Amino acid sequence: MDISEAFQDDRGAIMGLYSVFLALGQILGAIVGGVAAEHFAFDRILVATFVLMLVALPPLVQLRLFEHRFSAAHGRSQPAQVGEV
Repeated sequence: MDISEAFQDDRGAIMGLYSVFLALGQILGAIVGGVAAEHFAFDRILVATFVLMLVALPPLVQLRLFEHRFSAAHGRSQPAQVGEV
């Protein structure tokens, strides 16, 4: 099941936001990686990666909890597969 299925009228806006945040993540990741490589040498890029992962983890947990509540409310225990109606 897709979260945007609950908001059919706003699906285009949701996908637009997804695209914007994906691009922002790529840009910010490149900037942070470049700064880490320049100031801390290449060895510290791994540390920067873990820091970014820790920043991304809480929103992912919240999203998973929301999906779980959303799926349970609609009588599904698992997200729908591609092509499933």
